[in-house]
Amino acid sequence: MAIRRRASARSSAVSKAKPARSRVPATPKPAPKPAPTGRPRLERATRPTDALGRLAKRHERRLIAVDVGNSETVVGLLRRRQVEKFWRLSSGRMTADEITLQLDAVLRAAGVGAPGAEPMGAALCSVAPSLTLAWVEALRRRAGDALVEVSAATARSLPIRYHDRFAVGADRIANAVGARGWYGTPAIVVDLGTATTFDCVSQQGAYLGG
Repeated sequence: MAIRRRASARSSAVSKAKPARSRVPATPKPAPKPAPTGRPRLERATRPTDALGRLAKRHERRLIAVDVGNSETVVGLLRRRQVEKFWRLSSGRMTADEITLQLDAVLRAAGVGAPGAEPMGAALCSVAPSLTLAWVEALRRRAGDALVEVSAATARSLPIRYHDRFAVGADRIANAVGARGWYGTPAIVVDLGTATTFDCVSQQGAYLGG
């Protein structure tokens, strides 16, 4: 009995000598982030490059669109695919200087300043080869290198299934691209000009002919 009492007294003394273990407080979980509202912020890796930024600025430019037909020439002033003004002129042989004077007059009436006052783009669609070069020169005085002449070579987004793609007229290419962009495909475009033309665009958006 004495031995048991000594052992129990010794064990109680050892237990009293041991320091009590302190509990480590649990690390609180971070509060969940609120769901993003509005337009998400682009991460650095997906932000537009300088080239894309310049492209976006270029689309902010006003655009002079010229459709040179055999009887009439239509000049339009556009911004962001919206037509602000347009004018109908008689198609006739003119020098680049004469065309420049006419362009300056109609653009001034629309509130556009002198050449160089604001960056502009230009697009030319011509079915009159004898008039094309003068219009190209006059439009370059306004738009510089930002001039696009509609042709099978420049309409890269339009697959042309006609047997001779370079025989397709600029007016037909412009009609196909315009119908595809505005109304979707398939499409049949009827153009009532000096001549009446029919053009077909496939379900896949390719020009088939007319």
